[in-house]
Amino acid sequence: MSSVTSRGRQVSSDVGYYIPIASMVNKVFAYNPTTGASTFSTASWCAVGGTSGKYLSTISSGGGAVMRDMGRTVVSASRTFRKVQLVVSSLSTSGVGGAAGTTPVEDYLTGYIELGFDGTNLPAPVAHYGR
Repeated sequence: MSSVTSRGRQVSSDVGYYIPIASMVNKVFAYNPTTGASTFSTASWCAVGGTSGKYLSTISSGGGAVMRDMGRTVVSASRTFRKVQLVVSSLSTSGVGGAAGTTPVEDYLTGYIELGFDGTNLPAPVAHYGR
């Protein structure tokens, strides 16, 4: 018997981060499965006129932000979404911004980006960024 304990990983070892290659304004979604047919809506922190407009400058152009892969995938209507978190420049919080409880499906600047291409919708303009 091995003395090494096994542990599961929450985040895939393949992709640790994404970096926008074009504007991500209105392209990060809040996922709320309790709302019925419309489970995805634009996350308020990345929407024009949203509650956290100060983050728009980081996501409004290519290379302006880094998004941490949170290790969760949702498939809805043959579309694939991946949960991400916007990394902010703050040493005291290890890059975590935002707050808890303001909008439970968007805590700490989290949201979902669309990956893949199903023929009707374009994927989020992101590229894999280091690990």
